[in-house]
Amino acid sequence: MGKKEIVFKTPWFEIESEEFDDVPALGGKPMYRMNVPPSVMAIVFTLEGKLILVRQFRPAQGKYTVEVPTGYMDKNETPERAVEREFREETGYRCDEWQLVSKNPLGVDRINGEISIFLGRQASSDPSFQREDGMEVLIASWDEVKTLALKGELGSLWVLGALALVKWKFSPPELQNF
Repeated sequence: MGKKEIVFKTPWFEIESEEFDDVPALGGKPMYRMNVPPSVMAIVFTLEGKLILVRQFRPAQGKYTVEVPTGYMDKNETPERAVEREFREETGYRCDEWQLVSKNPLGVDRINGEISIFLGRQASSDPSFQREDGMEVLIASWDEVKTLALKGELGSLWVLGALALVKWKFSPPELQNF
């Protein structure tokens, strides 16, 4: 391994350059990665067994996307506290019981970060809570989720991967047709 340095930094991520002298495929050129803080993802079902999704504008895509609630962990925040906070801020719903599904790398190519995926069930709306501006909450049946996915309207394939992890680990009735 060779030289390593931060070449660009924002409040949300940093770009790091690293040289790998011992990897012939790189031909001596530096490799760049985006370092991001740890994050959380909430796969949450309502009392009726429907999935809670959010529609929000994603500047990287230049459009609105449909996805599950996600967000970065604050400094010194536990994943459990972060998922509770992010879910409530984005949806105005509350969920009293969380189960850790898995901790996974965000990406293996150019993104260096970890995401903790949680399952929440029997969520209920908190009408007194004001969610984040710019968030639209969608309550979707499994058929509606499949339609969004097949039309390419889910913001990320991470959602489908997370649903598969939930199914494999917990086999919840909400995902019996998955």
